[in-house]
Amino acid sequence: MPSNWRPEEAGQEILLVPVPLGVDGEVYLMGLTPAESDKVGESIDRQLDRGEISPQYANSLRRLFFGKGQLVKLDSVGRICVPDKLAQAANLDREVSAVGTGKRFEIWARDRRNRQEVEDQEKEIEAINQFRL
Repeated sequence: MPSNWRPEEAGQEILLVPVPLGVDGEVYLMGLTPAESDKVGESIDRQLDRGEISPQYANSLRRLFFGKGQLVKLDSVGRICVPDKLAQAANLDREVSAVGTGKRFEIWARDRRNRQEVEDQEKEIEAINQFRL
C-alpha cells in the first residue's frame, strides 16, 4: 500500500472493491478506509433521495461496493493480502502497481496500469482545463 496513504496502526481494515473499466472487461481494485466506505454508502443514499440516480443504479452500486468488495486487514508493516477472488478479477500476478488517489488508493496489474497511464496523459490537459483550482 502506498506509504503516504497507509494508516499508522496495524490491523486497520481496508475495503477493496473491484472497479470495472468498461466494455473491455478490465478491472482494478479501489481501496477505501472504513470512513471512506461509509461516505460511499451515504453518497449513494443522498443521490437516490435527490433523484440523481435511479434505484437500479443505487442497488448496482451497493452490490459493487458492499457485495463484491472485501475487507482486508493491514499487517504490522502496512501490507495487505489481496483475496484470491479479487486478485483474479483484477488479473493481478507478480507485478502490480499501487497508486494513491487522495483518500483512496488503487491496485492495478502493472501492464493495465501502464495502458491506463497513457490514456490518463491524453486526458490531462482537458481535465485541467475543466478543473478550477
